[in-house]
Amino acid sequence: EFMTGRFPEIRMLTLYNVEIDKPDYNTTRLVNWLVSMPKLQFLKFAKVDSRVYKVLVEDPRDHRNLDTDAPEEQPDAMEEELDAMEEQTDAPEEQSDYARPIICPDCRVLQFQLQDFTTIMNVVATRAHFGVPFRKIYIPVEHARLVPPDLIQRLYELSNKATYLIAMGRITEEERIIYEEMEAAQNLVHVSQ
Repeated sequence: EFMTGRFPEIRMLTLYNVEIDKPDYNTTRLVNWLVSMPKLQFLKFAKVDSRVYKVLVEDPRDHRNLDTDAPEEQPDAMEEELDAMEEQTDAPEEQSDYARPIICPDCRVLQFQLQDFTTIMNVVATRAHFGVPFRKIYIPVEHARLVPPDLIQRLYELSNKATYLIAMGRITEEERIIYEEMEAAQNLVHVSQ
């Protein structure tokens, strides 16, 4: 809860060794935290509890005002973001027959390692089904060797043939662009001060 709404400009999020304790209680908190990062484009996972990345296919409307410990009103920014998601779902372009709001709709790049591959496949397939597929998926070569080739092929198909094997620790093109834009923005801040 403390972090919800504090990082609205985040474009890349990396999670390592994250678990959810008391999933019924904490899933809503995780959903609301991710909803509060509307600009998130790139998500990286390693050794993360499958319940963490399963929230990427949750309907954020199911998690509004469900927190019994929180004040009656959610933060305005959170409501605005949820409303924007609903409006985006109503837009006619690129609609799936099953379109509905989904968490982090602009998150189109996924990188994972040491994860339950079946659950990853389900998340990727569900997001594609709801019209917000990952456009690129990166898997470290070292971990891809542990996955049956037919599952790698299915992931390749779900990502519109944009699944890539990369060397462990290598920076992707998307990461490099985000880093460069962050550096440029930081330089602008320093120059203007």
